[in-house]
Amino acid sequence: VDALAGQSGLARIRISSIEPTTVPTALFERMSDAAHPLVPFLHLPLQSGSDAVLRQMKRRYSIRDYADEVEHACRVVPDLCVGTDVMVGFPGETREDFEGTRSLLADLPVSYFHVFPFSVRKGTPAERMGGQVPPGVKQERGATLRSLSQHKQRIFQERFLGDTRTVLCEAPKPDGRMGGFTDNYLRVELEHASPELHNQLVPVRLSRVQGAMLVGQAEEI
Repeated sequence: VDALAGQSGLARIRISSIEPTTVPTALFERMSDAAHPLVPFLHLPLQSGSDAVLRQMKRRYSIRDYADEVEHACRVVPDLCVGTDVMVGFPGETREDFEGTRSLLADLPVSYFHVFPFSVRKGTPAERMGGQVPPGVKQERGATLRSLSQHKQRIFQERFLGDTRTVLCEAPKPDGRMGGFTDNYLRVELEHASPELHNQLVPVRLSRVQGAMLVGQAEEI
């Protein structure tokens, strides 16, 4: 990360999905440094909020390990966005296991999550496991978590209403609209944006939430 930070013209470094509990605290220091291009964002796959299911998956962390990691990161990195992946319906997942996942995600300072139903792959140990979860149950559990994710994403978005955040502007859409992402992974659509802002870092005042994104107005650079 430091080697990348030394490259001329590189304004942002974003780490994509990374194994939980393997993130060195030195990365948090760099995310907290406004002069460092490492942005305040982490995507830490959880997979399940049940220790029993995590053991079945052969994951090398417990739910307490995961929670400690996320809570510590959010304490020390201002405005940090934490995303995660979660799987529903892994063989043997009980109603209590699923409720543990839902409860953990509701309580942790996680901003959004991607939800995946377990699907069998031939030749894998999971194919031979007992306790296969019916498709309808997986669908119901997935819908519950997606609804929770939308709720938590909205809360995270609303924290920044009225603030000015820097947005990296993407190419204009055919209808002239332009959007981009803040450093902490808020999706923003700009009102009345000039095409010349494409690929520029632009201060944007965030005014309202519209669906899965924020809407804002570019300020003079």
